[in-house]
Amino acid sequence: MINKQLAPYLCNLILYQFWTKQVFNFRVNDKENIANIVLSTLILMFSWYFLRLEYVQLRRGGIVDHLSSAWNYFDFLPPIFITAVIMTNYIANDIYYSQTILIAMSSSMMWLKVLNFLRVFG
Repeated sequence: MINKQLAPYLCNLILYQFWTKQVFNFRVNDKENIANIVLSTLILMFSWYFLRLEYVQLRRGGIVDHLSSAWNYFDFLPPIFITAVIMTNYIANDIYYSQTILIAMSSSMMWLKVLNFLRVFG
């Protein structure tokens, strides 16, 4: 299952990192930028895909068993944070500081999950 998730996960990670560094920082004056719209849509699709995988795993293993592993938090929190950042990007203009905190947290968790894919942590 991990090998099947690695390619889409890395694609999502690369798109998200590019969006946060190149598009998000300049979106204040140009929210209608086509790059912002396309990348936001792709990133949301990936996020919802990974949330769906987590939901399936949660249903199979049960909530207590699923939430007993810390790695599962690294699986479902970043897509939730990413969705919040992208949705608030189009809804509110005055919460930039909160968005940057969510971006930092989700990026850190995503990079730690890459290390998990590479089996650095056991």
